[in-house]
Amino acid sequence: PHLIYRISILSGIIDRFNFSTGSGPSSLNGLKVWLAEHLDTDRAAELTKTFVMVKKLRKQYPIHDEFETNAAGERTRRRDVVEAEQHFQFRRGNTGDIQWNWHQVHQEFSRAVERLKDTIAELEPDLP
Repeated sequence: PHLIYRISILSGIIDRFNFSTGSGPSSLNGLKVWLAEHLDTDRAAELTKTFVMVKKLRKQYPIHDEFETNAAGERTRRRDVVEAEQHFQFRRGNTGDIQWNWHQVHQEFSRAVERLKDTIAELEPDLP
């Protein structure tokens, strides 16, 4: 499958995180609030950074526009997308880079899920 579909699937998984802030939908923000309440804000940001970057990367696929218009009326690439590509150390260019880019996202996403799982297990040892 294409990278765009893989990124969209990861984004969908993140959208289904079942953490609620009590004042909004359960999601990545709910997870971040929950972690901050049980740990601290910096640790919560650290544990959710990969997921935030996937969501930023998703902003270009497939129905979103990867461009924004600056104050001078010029179209530039969205800062969120550029930031996420830099975070994952994307290579831009030939087709072979797609596999590299996916590998970068997949590996970091897998590690982030594992860290999150371990952290939750420490905080809530009675959970199955």
